[in-house]
Amino acid sequence: MTMTPLIHVLHSACKNYIVVPETILEDIFQYLQESSTGEEQLRLVCQVCKVPFLFDFCQRRKSAVGHIPLPFDRTMDCAWFAIEAECDPSNSCPPITLIAIRVNGTSIQEVEREFPAWSDHGLSCMKEHPIVKLSMR
Repeated sequence: MTMTPLIHVLHSACKNYIVVPETILEDIFQYLQESSTGEEQLRLVCQVCKVPFLFDFCQRRKSAVGHIPLPFDRTMDCAWFAIEAECDPSNSCPPITLIAIRVNGTSIQEVEREFPAWSDHGLSCMKEHPIVKLSMR
């Protein structure tokens, strides 16, 4: 039987967490590699407080809390969404990619309804300019 680790993804600021099968994080990481961002830190958006935080993909195994067999039960399945965040175009900064990991069955529209809450928390680009545009990728 093939097993995959369960990774405890903690948002240290608000202490909320999710437990995600490693295969989900691998899918996200692969997506970011293919989209040429080449980042090893995932910019996740907390599903509770809606504040973005960094998760170090390369150190994920340090947060393993167990294993589950593949394919895993739908209750452990997660939906994830890539969101492009941009500051004012006059700043000439590249967009950043935010990742929202949500419960299986979450729709794009449900994630888009979260955008105002994300903006209320002072999103900024790599050069600390305010984010002015969020869009699904």
